[in-house]
Amino acid sequence: MKYIKSLFVALLLSFSFSFILPITIGNQSASAQCNTNTSICTPGTAGPFTFVTPGPYVSSCLDFFGPNMGYIILHITTSGPLNMLINGNASTGFLDVAVFNIPNGQAPCTAIQNLSNEIGCNYASAASGCNQFGNSFPCSSSVPAPYVTAGQEIMIVVENWSGSSSSFTMQLGAGGAQTGSPNPAITPAGPFCISSGSTQLIAADMGGTWSGPGVSSSGMFNPATAGLGTHTINYSVGVAPCNATSSTTITVNSATVTPPAAQTICSGGSATLTASGAGTYTWSPSTGLSATTGATVTASPASTTTYTVTGNTAGCTSSGTVTVTVAPLTIGVSPNASICSGASTTLTATGATNYTWSPATGLSSTTGASVTANPTTTTTYTVTGTTGSCSATANVTVTVTPLNLTVSPNTSICSGASATLTASGATSYSWSPSTGLSASTGASVTASPTTTTTYTVTGTTGSCSATGTVTVTVTPLGLTVSPNTSICNGGSTTLTAGGATNYSWSPSTGLSSTTGASVTANPSTTTTYTVSGTSGSCTSSLPVTVTVTPVVVSVSPNTSICSGTSTTINASGAANYSWSPSTGLSSATGATVTANPTVTTTYTVTGSTGTCANTATMTVTVNPVPTVNATNNGPLCEGSTLQLQATSLPGASYSWSGPNGFSANTQNASTPATLNAAGTYTVNTSLNGCTSSATTNVVVNSGQIPVIAAAGPFCETAPNSILSASIAGGTWSGNGIINATTGEFSPLQAGAGVHSISYSVTGGCAIPGTATITVNPIPVVQISSPNTSGCVPFTASLVDASSPVSGSITWDFGDGTANSNQLNNVNHTFNSAGCYDVTVTSTSAVGCSTTTTFPSFICALPNAIAEFSVNDPIHGLMNPEFHTFNTSANASIYSWDFGDGDVSNAFNPSHIYSENAGNYVITLIANNAGNCPDTAQVTVTIQEELVYYVPNTFTPDGDEFNNVFSPVFTSGFDPYNYTLTIYNRWGETLFESNDTKFGWDGTYNGELCKSGIYTWTIRFKSSQSDKKITKTGHVQLLK
Repeated sequence: MKYIKSLFVALLLSFSFSFILPITIGNQSASAQCNTNTSICTPGTAGPFTFVTPGPYVSSCLDFFGPNMGYIILHITTSGPLNMLINGNASTGFLDVAVFNIPNGQAPCTAIQNLSNEIGCNYASAASGCNQFGNSFPCSSSVPAPYVTAGQEIMIVVENWSGSSSSFTMQLGAGGAQTGSPNPAITPAGPFCISSGSTQLIAADMGGTWSGPGVSSSGMFNPATAGLGTHTINYSVGVAPCNATSSTTITVNSATVTPPAAQTICSGGSATLTASGAGTYTWSPSTGLSATTGATVTASPASTTTYTVTGNTAGCTSSGTVTVTVAPLTIGVSPNASICSGASTTLTATGATNYTWSPATGLSSTTGASVTANPTTTTTYTVTGTTGSCSATANVTVTVTPLNLTVSPNTSICSGASATLTASGATSYSWSPSTGLSASTGASVTASPTTTTTYTVTGTTGSCSATGTVTVTVTPLGLTVSPNTSICNGGSTTLTAGGATNYSWSPSTGLSSTTGASVTANPSTTTTYTVSGTSGSCTSSLPVTVTVTPVVVSVSPNTSICSGTSTTINASGAANYSWSPSTGLSSATGATVTANPTVTTTYTVTGSTGTCANTATMTVTVNPVPTVNATNNGPLCEGSTLQLQATSLPGASYSWSGPNGFSANTQNASTPATLNAAGTYTVNTSLNGCTSSATTNVVVNSGQIPVIAAAGPFCETAPNSILSASIAGGTWSGNGIINATTGEFSPLQAGAGVHSISYSVTGGCAIPGTATITVNPIPVVQISSPNTSGCVPFTASLVDASSPVSGSITWDFGDGTANSNQLNNVNHTFNSAGCYDVTVTSTSAVGCSTTTTFPSFICALPNAIAEFSVNDPIHGLMNPEFHTFNTSANASIYSWDFGDGDVSNAFNPSHIYSENAGNYVITLIANNAGNCPDTAQVTVTIQEELVYYVPNTFTPDGDEFNNVFSPVFTSGFDPYNYTLTIYNRWGETLFESNDTKFGWDGTYNGELCKSGIYTWTIRFKSSQSDKKITKTGHVQLLK
């Protein structure tokens, strides 16, 4: 349809010039108009609007030169796609529509002359009397809706190309961009300081024009440009009649602080500082200031300091500085001095002009740089120096050192002892003679003379000295003690000391007393005693050793005998021995004796050597001879079992012997009762080393014992079995026998275990036959799994926990796959979704088996199947919205990622991409309650729109304007696949170019062509595909 319409336009241009006239290039015809008073301020359907004569023609991607047009201005209040319907009052005819952005401050009729302002155009593809952007309305002539933002001003130009309609209406679709009146409300700003930087002013709806002192048309306010004071700022937004204005006031303040002049003060002095020019003041640093705020402060710094004062007026600040210089006065004075009592020293001061001294006590003068001090006690003098109005002080101490030497009093020491001698009242000391002294200098020395000695000490303080004496008298002491001695163990001895007045003995162990000249010592071991003798203050000590000689008697170790026997006992370690008690002994004396007690007895042996003796003991334990009896279970029938019994003696051992070489080592013994087994049997018993014996006589009579045929072992579930014996006609008994006559045995009734079965026959010496039958339990099948459900394919780990442990096993997984005979643990993979019965047959090591089915033990959960499509995988920049169609299966949870940072959890989300061409991957993760997710992806493409413009007139008249005809491509084409061809009305080729930058200058073979209509054809390829596009139209050459 577009190509038919293009041909129709070409025919109009060729044969109906009245439709495009009157037109002037560069100047608008008097009848042309651009109606800027038709504005839409409210949402909904607007109109009807009438068409007017066009002028000037718009600069559009469409061929706008129709007979009449309509102009509508919209102020956008809600951002979104401009879903718009232009609907003529006729149901047929072509309506072409272009949408232009109106830049801030530019007239709408000027904006539509600039192709770069065009944001959408619809060259009607159907003569349906309507035209739409987007797909919100049932109009067949549709293109993608451009995206507009709140605050944007746009102009819509409608061309009544076919003239079928006399008026039209406009309607905006729901969910997209909407129009309305702009809100000019200004956000309050300021006040500002004049030194503040530029600030962007804000209105509720931006995009309007600002005016007033210091403000740019875009709303940048500069306080310095506006100047001090309060200024009125105006703001206008929108295009009449959809426009609005508002105003606000902005105040610009300033603060200029004037600091005080610099000052100089003496050390310790102060200066008054006063600032002016602001409302409030802040001072820093705070060092030496009486306050940190206020116009006036007092400064008393210890050293030269520069202060900063900051003034503030209505939030605007400025600063200044002032320096307070401190002129210091430093007084020097003589160092501290020490003098002897009665001496004097000279004191000197420097650094000032005049000096005064205090206190006057001991001074030769109270003024002058130099004075003489002769105090009687230590005194601190203060000198005050002055130079002009500044003064300073310094101190000096004169220490008076009186020398009052004292020394320790005379003292007495014992020979070999020492005494401490001390002196005081001086600074240093020297002692003489040095004999017996620990040192010859120091305030304290230790004297240890061997004879009485008088010592002299000389004390010195500075140049002052004095002497004193002290006598140390030495008193000798001669102590004696008994010689060392020896005693027997348990004996005693007398120890005697002499040569002193008092005595003390140590240690006290074994002593009769610890004081006195004579004591008795009775130690148990060799001991050295020390005696200390004292006469007056003199003490001396001597040792004496008492050696203890022990007698160690050894005897045989404890022993045991049987009642009525004897043992030999030996003693050693002494010269003579005596034994007690004598009961059971062969002798009461001697180193060796024989003991034959009747009861357990402890013997004591006393050994002596000279006067020293000692004892030792040992015990003879008498064990009784065991008493034993022997019995049997006879008389016996031949073929039975002989049972031999002996008396039970705890701890005893037994040994049997009898006919046919019979022997046994147990308390009770047994053997088959054959005729040769008759006779006497002897048992020997041993207990605690003592033995005894007993006999029993066994009688065996001839007879027969039935033999039961071996049977079993059986499983608990085995069928009943008929037992048999060597002699028929007997009676059966025992656990599991359900028929005493036939010998029918039931393993199930008997239960698991070992059962004793008896079979009896009639007769005088008939003995029942016995046998045992073993019944084994059937397994109790148990299985477990750490995870019984999972996503397909699900590998389950199954564990056999049967009791008893399976000797062999068969696993049936219920999924039709082969069984497994894997013992203990088995892994199996379920490849289809569903819950499966697991059947296990367990066979024990002894061959008993059982089968157990575990219903729905394993569940393999179905996987989600992620699948979706989009309405069209390729969109243009003017319609970047994609709609998804979710066809996933087995899913209830959906996670979408659109590849641009945006996500969604909706079932069929729609997504609008930003205006950036490129490929985007839409990812869907579909999941279900079993957490078995699946992922699907679709790549969508946003292509650049094909935007181009072909002029309909050019004037190659040499005036440097509009001299060349060339299509203008903005985007969406391949510049390397392009051809422009110009034909005259007879179809001859006048010009051809393969470069969009090289157009037709109106010449052919070097000569300018005549004014008229020429046909053009452009052939090019889309940059987004290999599609070749051909367009044909007409251009008017005017000279």
